[in-house]
Amino acid sequence: PRYVKARDGELLYYKTRRDARAIGFIRLKGCEIRFAGSRGLEVYSVAKQTSVMLRAGTSAELEAWKKALDQEVAAIATPAAKAGTAVDQSSVVIMDIGSASVRAGFAKGAAAWPLLYAPSVVAAAG
Repeated sequence: PRYVKARDGELLYYKTRRDARAIGFIRLKGCEIRFAGSRGLEVYSVAKQTSVMLRAGTSAELEAWKKALDQEVAAIATPAAKAGTAVDQSSVVIMDIGSASVRAGFAKGAAAWPLLYAPSVVAAAG
C-alpha cells in the first residue's frame, strides 16, 4: 500500500492518497505493532496471522506512527466502563417514549417527575 489511515479501530490502506475506497484493512484489536528495521513498522494481526508493513520517511515520523497505533490498540482493548462500576446518576437521562407522550428526566436516587413532557399529537385533514 502507498497510503494508510488509522480510523475507528482499523488500519485502512489505499493505493493513493486521493482514493476514496480502501483496498484493504486490518482490525487493530489484538494486533501487535512492531518495529521492522530502522524506518519500518509491522502491524501484525494475531487472529488472521497476517501483517502489513509500513515505512516512514523519517525516524520521527516512524515514532509518531508507532505511538498513534499503540494508542489506538490500547483504546480498543480498554473497556469504557466495567460492570459494577458506580455511575453518577445525575448524568443519566431516562426517556420514556410512549404512544401518547414522550417523557424525559435525569435519573435520581428517589422517584421524581420527569423534567420534560411532550404530548404526541397526530392530526389528520378531514
